[in-house]
Amino acid sequence: MIESSSSIDRPTCRLVTLGCKVNQHETQLVKEALISGGCREATRDEVANICVVNTCTVTSTGDSKGRQLIRQLARRNPGTRTIVMGCYATRDPEVLAELPGVFEVVRDKRELAAKLHASMVDSTLEVLVERTAINQPGTVRGTDRRYLPVTLPGDESDIGRLVNVHAVSSDESCVQGIMSGARLC
Repeated sequence: MIESSSSIDRPTCRLVTLGCKVNQHETQLVKEALISGGCREATRDEVANICVVNTCTVTSTGDSKGRQLIRQLARRNPGTRTIVMGCYATRDPEVLAELPGVFEVVRDKRELAAKLHASMVDSTLEVLVERTAINQPGTVRGTDRRYLPVTLPGDESDIGRLVNVHAVSSDESCVQGIMSGARLC
């Protein structure tokens, strides 16, 4: 199968699950969110931009497997941003945060959306500009395909346009970006 250049240009993700059916279900939900947000799964021999590891800690063997897997992902995916979640992440986040390639350790699954927002910094997003930003002159607000809020420089003439945005920073509720090319419509 030949992929289009737009498919190849999308950020790539790799998701790995250790443990129970609950972890498998949660990883599937994260995968769906990443894919609907513009990511695609990395092929077997391709470096992933984002790796997500859902850990288990039922036994000390589970802890060891989790650490080993995170180290392997860092070696096989140089420069990747690894997000670690699951039981082990909740129980011992400091140990996991020290492992190579770990970008974020999600101790509370309610924090996951903010961590995924932060993982998109330095990537290009397609954003629909919806309105001017309140109390921020010269700034507009929009959403990307994941309904992720994005703030960027612009004015009323940009409302209703689909634009490419380079994500430059993030907080818990919004990504800040700059237009990174021609307006798409």
